[in-house]
Amino acid sequence: MRNRLLPLLAVLACVFAFTAPAWAQTINGNIVGTVTDEQGAAVAGATVTATNVGTGASRTAATNDEGLYRIGGLPVGDYTVKIEKTGFAASRRSSASASAWTRRPTRSSRRAASRRT
Repeated sequence: MRNRLLPLLAVLACVFAFTAPAWAQTINGNIVGTVTDEQGAAVAGATVTATNVGTGASRTAATNDEGLYRIGGLPVGDYTVKIEKTGFAASRRSSASASAWTRRPTRSSRRAASRRT
């Protein structure tokens, strides 16, 4: 009985060993960037909205104290990114993309337009 289980256990061990890396794969991507003003200072609290060009679905994030934002878990595709903050003119970028199988997220540095007076 023991001799019959040994080959089965060896096969199962190989199956788990070779399929484990596949469990960590993802089919979603990220859009990451920094929002700064005309002088290069970080813009905290700006609203960043990524809208999928193909589906119209959108996700929103806010910039942190350093002006950084991350919109994660996005389905693969092309996105329009809109940045808004009270006192600033809105900014839009239509060429952002989220893609799977990349180790580094797409980085985009966006400068908010000049302050409104």
